[in-house]
Amino acid sequence: AQPAPAELTKEAPSEDTTSWDIVAGGTAVTGNTKSFGLTAGTQFSLVRNKHRFEANSMFIYTRARVVDDATGDSDMQDTARNWNSLARYEYFFRKRDAAFIGVRHRWDTFAGLDTRLQVQPGYLRVFHENEELARRFWGEVGYDFTWDNRFPNPLPDPNDPTRTLSDNVFVHAARVFLGWDFKFE
Repeated sequence: AQPAPAELTKEAPSEDTTSWDIVAGGTAVTGNTKSFGLTAGTQFSLVRNKHRFEANSMFIYTRARVVDDATGDSDMQDTARNWNSLARYEYFFRKRDAAFIGVRHRWDTFAGLDTRLQVQPGYLRVFHENEELARRFWGEVGYDFTWDNRFPNPLPDPNDPTRTLSDNVFVHAARVFLGWDFKFE
């Protein structure tokens, strides 16, 4: 019998690694459409034996010239302002099998969120991984808990203007996820 290909017998991370990236960028548009935007983020990864920790955060802010159709007047207004963060810990307890817990935070008043907090524990199975070709295929099952604190406070009920909706929404859900990474280098 032939031995299994190396990419199909991949175990938990074999090398200890630490990486930290910081990125920032911006855009500026002039002429009829005046706008500018800024984006800044960071990504951190730490692998030690059977433990993997990842964290990332991204902030986006944009402004654009908005024209009032009735008067023709224009002024600069915020068009995006949000911050998204994630922290995730994985523990590989067997070949290609791990338990994980993730915590996400989102602040996005344009989407009606003062705060969205998500907690996601579960089980991860790596079906295929090839580091040389930067490929990974995996699946996850688990539980998701989401807490939304909505904006504006109080939020009017779109179906009944005499009522307001709760500022807080709690959602419990089962999680089934398939992921495929393929990176070009």
